[in-house]
Amino acid sequence: IELNEIHHAMEMLGDGNAIYIRGAGGGNVIRRNYIHHLVAPMIMQAAIRTDGGQTDTTIAENLIYKCTSQGILMKLNTHVENNIVADIIAPPRGYYLSVREGPLTGATIKRNIFYSSSTTCEFINELEARNGSRSEDRRGRELAKAKDADTDENIYFCAADANLGKEMLEKQQKDGVDLHSRSVDPLFVDAAKGDFRLKPDSPAVEMGFVPLDMTKVGLVD
Repeated sequence: IELNEIHHAMEMLGDGNAIYIRGAGGGNVIRRNYIHHLVAPMIMQAAIRTDGGQTDTTIAENLIYKCTSQGILMKLNTHVENNIVADIIAPPRGYYLSVREGPLTGATIKRNIFYSSSTTCEFINELEARNGSRSEDRRGRELAKAKDADTDENIYFCAADANLGKEMLEKQQKDGVDLHSRSVDPLFVDAAKGDFRLKPDSPAVEMGFVPLDMTKVGLVD
């Protein structure tokens, strides 16, 4: 699933996503899509979501901007790599990456840029155990934790309050992950106007992030 521009989807229904994958077997790739302005008063929405035991899915090189509630929702051994998730709309939620249904053994969360211009942001959301148990919900699914994935080389940055990104990174590093990640301005050309091209001196490029080429996304001549 690649090179699509998706916007203003799921404006009325209560549980939906721009791209949703479940029960589709392994080897699926969601790549180089531009998903933006999913604006709706719903809690369950995400720009990209894996669900219901979906495994072996790669979510890479996507640009997600101004989507309500959640940017990416991943489960099990999903690979989330080299994406830009910017200005998730909250309330409700405001999760840039939701990790659900563990264990995340074999999963990757690498070389992503999580960017917020607002102080209302939660870069990675993890559920607490339900009713004191060790499971996520009544179906007994295991809790998902970013520390169980290969999580590293990400940027967490809040332009409105740089301390929020720093606090996120400190928490991650205490868990033994994100040891090479940073809380720095990725230096977009003009994030306020939705231009997420990286300036030549961007620290993201130095960290191995591959700049996104949006020129072939969506309807083109």
